[in-house]
Amino acid sequence: MDVVHPGGTLITRTSGGQVRWWTWAGHRANATLAATLGTVAAPAQRVNDCWIRLREDVERQHWKQARADVSDQLCLPDVDQRAV
Repeated sequence: MDVVHPGGTLITRTSGGQVRWWTWAGHRANATLAATLGTVAAPAQRVNDCWIRLREDVERQHWKQARADVSDQLCLPDVDQRAV
């Protein structure tokens, strides 16, 4: 399965039905994106460096709406005071 495209990111569906958005953005960026995409991101997923798991029932129109609403819903991660 190809998961890289020179024109942008890809969304794929695995043979098991999981929908993945291949961001290649890194763990913290993907955690922020998953929290921001709340309605289309799969709940209780383990965030990783490469992709974000989306709900299996997400259709193109859901994805377009989630992307359109993202600037109003940006959800930045909590920063531990010990890290500052």
